[in-house]
Amino acid sequence: MTIVRQLIQIFLIALIYIISNVQTNGVPESADPTNQELALLDWSSGIQIFYCTDAPFEILVEPFKQALIQALNKFCRNATACRLVK
Repeated sequence: MTIVRQLIQIFLIALIYIISNVQTNGVPESADPTNQELALLDWSSGIQIFYCTDAPFEILVEPFKQALIQALNKFCRNATACRLVK
């Protein structure tokens, strides 16, 4: 369950970063979603996992974890600038 918690924390950090970045760029708030929010929704809602029921949970989670880490590294190269805390 700790891997699931880590994935949730990473996802929330990415979501908070996107939302705070939009709010601090001087863009007026509106009810319409931004392109970044729509892209994140499109990316996250398209995740489908097919797996063998005999496979260990770690094998199922690792590819998703690596993809999320790569996405975070792509958009946030500096942990301090993104306000990430270890």
